[in-house]
Amino acid sequence: MAVAALDGIARVARAASEPLAPRERAVAVLAALREVVPFDHAALSFVDPLDGQRRLLANDGYDESLLDHLNGPDFDEEIRSLDMHLTGQAVCMRDVPGDALAVRTIAERLVPAGYSEGLTMCLRTADGRETGLLNLSTADPDHPSDTERELVQALGATLANVVDPTQSARFLLSLIEPGAFAIALSRAGDVVRLAGVPGHVLLAEGAQLPRHAHSLTERDGRRHTRFLWPADDRRWHRISVIPCRADGIEGCDAVVTIAAETLVIELTRRELEVLTMLTSGWSNAEIGSRLWISPRTVGTYVEQVLGKLGVPTRAAAAARAVADGLIVPLEAFST
Repeated sequence: MAVAALDGIARVARAASEPLAPRERAVAVLAALREVVPFDHAALSFVDPLDGQRRLLANDGYDESLLDHLNGPDFDEEIRSLDMHLTGQAVCMRDVPGDALAVRTIAERLVPAGYSEGLTMCLRTADGRETGLLNLSTADPDHPSDTERELVQALGATLANVVDPTQSARFLLSLIEPGAFAIALSRAGDVVRLAGVPGHVLLAEGAQLPRHAHSLTERDGRRHTRFLWPADDRRWHRISVIPCRADGIEGCDAVVTIAAETLVIELTRRELEVLTMLTSGWSNAEIGSRLWISPRTVGTYVEQVLGKLGVPTRAAAAARAVADGLIVPLEAFST
């Protein structure tokens, strides 16, 4: 491979790794890609993990009508009829089997717009996930050349990562403890699996924990929240609900992680239950009514909690519980 070609690939790779917002990074990648293969217009789109639809990420020159078509169902049907979504191959107009003008997008959209050649590639990650689409078009029938097409093909996995909308959430997870299970939550509370990140039965669609996490994001907005969730009578999970940045998954509200937790302070299940109610300002009578025990028994538990936490008052215990994430959502105790 020629030195110039290698330099071009290196420039695209550098642009792909820039610490920019996804849309800005995609624009930079298209600019670098122009040095690999001359084009008049190009666009990168991503597959939205919430509904499977393609949406525009970056555009260099295509008009809005053509962009809508390239991300719409008719063009998707043509792509899939050629198995491009399975192969991930970069396909030029001249590569289309038979008469290229038999493809309606070419005959009715691209040629009338003045394009003589072009390239389309479904973007697939190294693990085989389809994350988006690259389209580029030229008025010069000599581009993309076979060599240029091969260079773009070599960049396929890199481009797939650039458009992958779960990358921001996965980067967030890389900062969290190893071995954590995780999902993303949409603004509507739907569970979004993160590619390459293991799921957990407690994080399944429709489970109680994602519903509670969603209620927290609706109530508390952009605040990072930590709490406990029972694994069994003696063991606990540490749950983190971390707001997604606006430049992450389209429509993503939060990433929810779950990991095994060993409590430094040995609080029993009942003591944690009482402590959780203290943080909500409940009186001994209210706590007793909820737990079906007497206010006097509640008072005994409160004293035990204060002693184990090493704090003098109920208010101090509540503050410690919030700071250290020692709260167990009340609905978790019914599981």
